[in-house]
Amino acid sequence: TLTSTTTKGTLNGNTYFDTGSGTNGQYCEYAANSLPDMSFSGSNACSYFFVVTNQRTRNSYASYMTQNIGSAYQIIRHHGANAKYNFYATNLTNQYPNISNTTTPVNASINEAYIIIFQFKTVGSNTVIDVYKHENGSTTSDQFTVSGVSTGSYNWDANGTTTRIGNSSWASEYFDGGMFAWGFTNTHMSTSDREVIYNYYKAKGLAG
Repeated sequence: TLTSTTTKGTLNGNTYFDTGSGTNGQYCEYAANSLPDMSFSGSNACSYFFVVTNQRTRNSYASYMTQNIGSAYQIIRHHGANAKYNFYATNLTNQYPNISNTTTPVNASINEAYIIIFQFKTVGSNTVIDVYKHENGSTTSDQFTVSGVSTGSYNWDANGTTTRIGNSSWASEYFDGGMFAWGFTNTHMSTSDREVIYNYYKAKGLAG
């Protein structure tokens, strides 16, 4: 459910919902138990993608997808007012590694789109997080290793609470830009899988 159907904009003929500014940016909210759990334990993996505009500001803890119940955070966002990413999942707590290649664009006005993909998998006794940014037809990537975490899961269902896109339910953590689309898979997407997403939105004039 969108909190507003009027707070929106267009880019290259494509409509986005605008997460806005202030204490509660606009957001899309999924009811409790409406999204599946996404394990990346053992041989499992999961991938998330977001098709978004540039941010207007590097807003503090700008959220892509968030959920909170007590201290059982499930989070994919930026970390503070910087370009780092910040991840929380079950058994994966407050990871905000330095990035080298996937800094996302910021401009005071909405003028472009990018696609960001986050992938989680277990390698040995560790969790590996791959990030792919596709912008202006080019893809860059970063890879992070979290030592000693081999049983992670994004528990969107098991926690029994709502999930938000573009905003968090517990603080002023809004993306401050536009969101066109998002999705996830219970796989570690291949290069060709990611290309399907890039090409689909390139045909719509986004991020290509």
